[in-house]
Amino acid sequence: MEIKYLNEDCEKISKRCDLEFGKEIIPLTPANNLLNSDPSLNTNGFGLFTLRKPETFTALEQYITGYIQQQLGIYQEPVKGFELCRYHQYLQQEETHYKISTWGLEYQMLGNAFYEILQQAEDLLQLKLKVKKINHLGKEGDYVGFRILRPLRNDHNPFHRDAWLPYWRDTVNVWLPICGFENGNTLQLIPKSHLWSDDQILKTKIGAEIEGKKYHVPAAIGTVNNFSIETPVLKKGDGLIFSPYLIHGNGRNHKTDETRVSLEFRFCKA
Repeated sequence: MEIKYLNEDCEKISKRCDLEFGKEIIPLTPANNLLNSDPSLNTNGFGLFTLRKPETFTALEQYITGYIQQQLGIYQEPVKGFELCRYHQYLQQEETHYKISTWGLEYQMLGNAFYEILQQAEDLLQLKLKVKKINHLGKEGDYVGFRILRPLRNDHNPFHRDAWLPYWRDTVNVWLPICGFENGNTLQLIPKSHLWSDDQILKTKIGAEIEGKKYHVPAAIGTVNNFSIETPVLKKGDGLIFSPYLIHGNGRNHKTDETRVSLEFRFCKA
């Protein structure tokens, strides 16, 4: 049985981590597949969409810019003339980044923009949806995720399935980049991999460790299946919607002078 590594980084990880094939034979079921209603989404495991109103993107951009600027001011001297894509230039200490980029925002903070995205996701999937309630930093709530990836740093996740963390298995992920994503500087996705059984995927036994950084989710290393990797090219207001069983990640920020910031909306059936 020939194992095909997903990329060179995966082959390197395989030499440092304990590996295993998954044990679930049919991980995706009709009950937890939220993409069933759209043939294209269901076939590929993901799709692209464009926000209906440009002002929705503007509102999100303004909010997350203000939020991160405020957070910088808490942990170091206040920043004047803050530009979101230059976030990395304002950091004075490495630990400040990890204090700010804690993933969770309460969805109410996004105002009407949140409900616009929720409505669009419901229309795409023909389902009534709600935010997945999770425990974040010891507090249970309805959170929207955000990620900050500095230029040429290992702030990204390795290839993985969200569904390897049990609380994401009944969700769909809506990923919306805010800045630093032009010219294909986005996520990588493996089409149709949401249909693979876990015993066809070689992964780390526990969360991966890459360049000294530890991750909660196991990393997908290789597969016995043939595959391709897609890196969508997005414009302002574009986003991705995908299954938690789809292998994705490896979204390293390849830009040399821009931070990439994105939002993640994890919806489940209402």
